[in-house]
Amino acid sequence: MSENNDLSDYEKFRLENIQRNVRRLKELGLDRGFTTDIRTSQPKKVLTKSSKSSFQLLPPRRSGRKRKQVDYREDCRETNGSQQSGTLVVNSDDDEFVLQNEADDTDANPIRSKRICVQNNKGEEKIDDVAENDSIVQDPHGGLTCEMAAKSGRSTCRKCKTKIEKGAPRVGMHAWIVGRNAITWQCPDCFLGNLITGYEVSGRSRCKATHELFVEGELKVGARSHTATSYFKMHALHGVLQNVISLVTTSGLKIVLPSVGQISGSEDLMKEDCEKLQSLLSSIPQNYEKKADGVNAGKVPQLARTVKRRSKNSGLSREQPRSGTIAFATGKVEWKFGGHTCYGTLLPKEETKTHCFARTHKGNTKTLSKGKEYWSLV
Repeated sequence: MSENNDLSDYEKFRLENIQRNVRRLKELGLDRGFTTDIRTSQPKKVLTKSSKSSFQLLPPRRSGRKRKQVDYREDCRETNGSQQSGTLVVNSDDDEFVLQNEADDTDANPIRSKRICVQNNKGEEKIDDVAENDSIVQDPHGGLTCEMAAKSGRSTCRKCKTKIEKGAPRVGMHAWIVGRNAITWQCPDCFLGNLITGYEVSGRSRCKATHELFVEGELKVGARSHTATSYFKMHALHGVLQNVISLVTTSGLKIVLPSVGQISGSEDLMKEDCEKLQSLLSSIPQNYEKKADGVNAGKVPQLARTVKRRSKNSGLSREQPRSGTIAFATGKVEWKFGGHTCYGTLLPKEETKTHCFARTHKGNTKTLSKGKEYWSLV
């Protein structure tokens, strides 16, 4: 009590309040205090309402049919129950259709049909390869296109790079050009002067006329056009060259076959092969000269007359003005355009050191480069 007497009035008042509060807690039964077994609040689970549908989900439907493994190889397999005589079996990707001699009215359209096999009584399969039989067809022209008269004057010779005039003979050959396989044209003289010869190396190439394989080491002669080369056997070369010679001899023009020494690759040939090739070349003009004299005697086509007219004009042609000088040349000129020969009159006042100018019959002005071969003075 002595300690309480020493306390201040405030402290005494505070202690009384504490005692009063303790007595109140005892009355309420809360004098034990709070325990440590307090449960932590956990987040409530969100309950989703199950959507009750009016129907139950059915399992996916699967076919009980046994599927065959897809095979894209070109083979024919025997089918159980198809050993009868005269049975036609067609294999497809999914199903197997059996067409008998007595066909039903039902339509069977397989997705992809394979090779057709006809089974005999013995069960042996017989396959007809039509493609192989078609590839053996011989081509007497050797893949060449020989035209007596050009349809237009727009084609260009692949060797001399000059325009082939309309109505002139030309020889066509397939070659890969401008991203496609097209016919490339040549003059008959350029075609015969563009031959090549040699020996077969691999034994895998074929003759373009007979489609026969070359034997390794066999002599062959090829025709070139652009970047393509077509090789021929010796017995097929005679007929191929005859078609080319006939274009010129029947037109009233003359042509000279190249000798063996003028053919590319002849320097590597043996002496016997050179004589064999020379005898073949010498026999071709004689045969067609007789045929041309007997059939086309006295006939001079329009192409021959145009060539003679140009030869007369060529004798009267004058030299062009030299490049680098101004000669004020006058007179008429001719130039080639699109396979045609055009004419005009020079304009001396407009001449420069590099070009001449001519007036056409329509009143247009044509520019002519000095030193070029496509124009000349008449």
